[in-house]
Amino acid sequence: MEPSPATTPRTLSSPSYDPTDGDAVRYQFIVVGSVPDTIAEQVPEMASAPFPPGGTALFGPVQDEADILTMLARLVSLGLSVIDMRPLPD
Repeated sequence: MEPSPATTPRTLSSPSYDPTDGDAVRYQFIVVGSVPDTIAEQVPEMASAPFPPGGTALFGPVQDEADILTMLARLVSLGLSVIDMRPLPD
């Protein structure tokens, strides 16, 4: 018996994201407001750039869906409000 659509696990999908691929994918996390240096130092694998209007884009490599979810949890635990996230084109 197959799981119903309501109980099927959701995955992050994109043409450039393949959770079975061992290569890192560049991912972007958009957060509200500016990111203080003391917070940015806690995620050294991520670069940052201003993101209009008034947000910050954090971007860097992720290996798989678990890595994406771990980064999301880290950003939230640092007090950042993530409003969007997406894979970046190669």
